[in-house]
Amino acid sequence: MLELAAPPAAVVSGVNRGTNAGDNAWYSGTLAGAREGALLGVPINIAISTCDERPTERAYAVAADVAAVLLMQALAARVATQSDQAPLLLNVNVPAVEGAQSLKGALVTTQGDEHIRPYWEAQDVLDGGENPTSSSLTEECLADGVVLRMPAAVSSERAFMNRIAEHVPASRPDADIDSNAVASGFVSVCPLKLTQVAAAGGT
Repeated sequence: MLELAAPPAAVVSGVNRGTNAGDNAWYSGTLAGAREGALLGVPINIAISTCDERPTERAYAVAADVAAVLLMQALAARVATQSDQAPLLLNVNVPAVEGAQSLKGALVTTQGDEHIRPYWEAQDVLDGGENPTSSSLTEECLADGVVLRMPAAVSSERAFMNRIAEHVPASRPDADIDSNAVASGFVSVCPLKLTQVAAAGGT
């Protein structure tokens, strides 16, 4: 096992492909990496995600640059205060952009309830393979490349079930909700706490 000569000053986990805003944060391995750092007492812990489901190298670079800027700012703030603060845990989500100039800025946000609702749908396949036949898909599905839907007239003997993810937006329209900030073109910087215990009488 690798042993560090000194405790780390920060943990940066990511860049994750796809959003970790809203309820997605609960089962995010990327956020878990940053949370582990906070649990171990590392002062600054950042989970960084690009909300592009098919990110290019440039999209990854933009998210990495955002993480670097936030890290430098957080380190400077720690040095300036010189106080024994609790570990900082940030869940950062970057809009799907090809250049930093397309970002509108950054907002400190709160976690919303955006989530992905999966369901299953029958698909037609070619010769028992894994790829749906072009004849069995609509033009919309072929253009989308992710959600593949099958028209009613399809051979049941050649059908298989395909998992499809439906995006469910946040229930509140507030601008400071993480997923809403991202949808508006802002980087969402969502501070989190390690405790998940509800207040007395809460749920």
